[in-house]
Amino acid sequence: MSDHDQLPLDFTAPPPVIDEDVVYEADADGTRRPSIDERFAGFRAEHPEVMEYVRNLALSAVRAGRLRLGIAQLWEVARWNLWSAARENGYKLNNDFRAPAARYLMATEPELLDVFETRARPSGDEDE
Repeated sequence: MSDHDQLPLDFTAPPPVIDEDVVYEADADGTRRPSIDERFAGFRAEHPEVMEYVRNLALSAVRAGRLRLGIAQLWEVARWNLWSAARENGYKLNNDFRAPAARYLMATEPELLDVFETRARPSGDEDE
């Protein structure tokens, strides 16, 4: 087959699909990279046992009478107690995921509604 017989192929990348509801981040060169929420969703999907563990910690505290919780404290307890599993399964409990984890727990577990204090998100959305 000669060069003249080849099919004309276009190897340019298609434009990225951008979800208008997600705040995207960019590298220094302007390249789009996944937002913290996107990375957290991926982490949650790959390692559901981590959020289950943090959820159980939070529920235990609330059921023992705690009215307010700090996600940082729960995250550090999980980091300490899941250290061996994390090494074996190749993940780390990234501190960037603490705020999305708190929001996720409050959104998915009725007993945890309003137990974490959250701040306004970088997008300007206020948490209620």
